[in-house]
Amino acid sequence: LGTEGLELAVTRTSDPSADVVKMALEHLRTEIRTSTSSMTSVPKPLKFLRPHYPTLTACYEGMADSEVRLDLADILSVLAMTMGAPGARETLKYKLKGNRSELGSWGHEYIRALSGEVGEEYNARLTAEVKTPAGGSEAMDVTPDNTDLMGLVDDIVPFHVKHNA
Repeated sequence: LGTEGLELAVTRTSDPSADVVKMALEHLRTEIRTSTSSMTSVPKPLKFLRPHYPTLTACYEGMADSEVRLDLADILSVLAMTMGAPGARETLKYKLKGNRSELGSWGHEYIRALSGEVGEEYNARLTAEVKTPAGGSEAMDVTPDNTDLMGLVDDIVPFHVKHNA
């Protein structure tokens, strides 16, 4: 199948049938996972999917909340490693919207990229200024809610300990 299978899977992500979308996402997931397990260069599926990233993000935005939407968020999280806008933290954005399990199944480079974005977001939240109702900005001593980030950290740290010890 190769690139034709990937292209068909991208097309099928906007199918009205949830079963068809689920099968398409499973195909994308399998292709991406097998190609990113030991990433030394950008794998072919990621290169091929680059022009389809906007299509997949638009498809995600148009989906109702469902298990399929969670699966697509996982795939977008991985694709965002190489396709997301610099500094936008899209790998983290889509991971927080997706499934929280099996982080390590996407490979070491994914975990590394996600870890970096978690750190960036944590720092951004700590240093963020709170806008006052008058439209000005003043620094306030408010501790941001980092529960979502800490949930990922609880999964990332054991992965790093296991694979880098």
